[in-house]
Amino acid sequence: MASALSGVRAVAKIPFMDTTNPPTDRTSLRLVCRVVAVVASAAAAITLGGCTTEAAGPAPDGVTGTTWSGVDSLERPTVFTFEPDGTVEVTYFDDSFNDELDTWSLDGTAITITVFVSEEDGSATYAGTIDLEGAGGGTAAMSLDATVSESGESFTLDLTRD
Repeated sequence: MASALSGVRAVAKIPFMDTTNPPTDRTSLRLVCRVVAVVASAAAAITLGGCTTEAAGPAPDGVTGTTWSGVDSLERPTVFTFEPDGTVEVTYFDDSFNDELDTWSLDGTAITITVFVSEEDGSATYAGTIDLEGAGGGTAAMSLDATVSESGESFTLDLTRD
């Protein structure tokens, strides 16, 4: 990498780039801007060359990017939007939350959703099954059992895909 960077530095040392006497005509200024842009792009390409941009979350699977809604057994309207990075946006009543601690995973038809509730209550873990086809050609649905870690509160939630 050092040899590649030194090559970039050599390109950057062009004769008219004297910081004590910068160019003032438009053509020279455009050329300087282009050279700086090329050097910056090359440096970024070299720096990021070994990096990957794979998403940490689940692959496209019929759930990613979809929104599901329902009312739990405690009569709280709930909406989940499943993000491509493995997080889930949650809406209870009219309050939406999009926290990196709110996650989801899918293993076949088994789905698990973990939602941070509060420091006092901990997290709610929803676990259940998902029917992407909809029984008998109906609407896609999931049935979940949920437990809040610290309080031990439990409830059920049935959702349909919006």
